[in-house]
Amino acid sequence: YLIPKGWKVLPLFRNIHHNPEIFPDPEKFDPSRFE
Repeated sequence: YLIPKGWKVLPLFRNIHHNPEIFPDPEKFDPSRFE
């Protein structure tokens, strides 16, 4: 991707971290994910 100089990019972390293909059962708090 080409992002013009001066633009701000804000990734949608909530959407990324709630992807069930990457994080099974994304609504469940699982502290072991952060080890």
